[in-house]
Amino acid sequence: MNKIFKSNSPSSRSDNWSKFTEDERLLAEYRVTDEELVMLKSMMLLGSLQTVRDFLAVLKQIRFARRPR
Repeated sequence: MNKIFKSNSPSSRSDNWSKFTEDERLLAEYRVTDEELVMLKSMMLLGSLQTVRDFLAVLKQIRFARRPR
């Protein structure tokens, strides 16, 4: 199977989600909350997030959008 299609597969996204959520050092470093994990998981299930880098980029955007003005 072509790598392009394989990298977008649901199992690949699920594997990357597991890597992200099981990396305690990373979660602590970024101080990821349970609420943020719920939001990220919802987006991942929709197919818009596929890699750990995607999760971190969207996490930053969520925090930026929710910051007090």
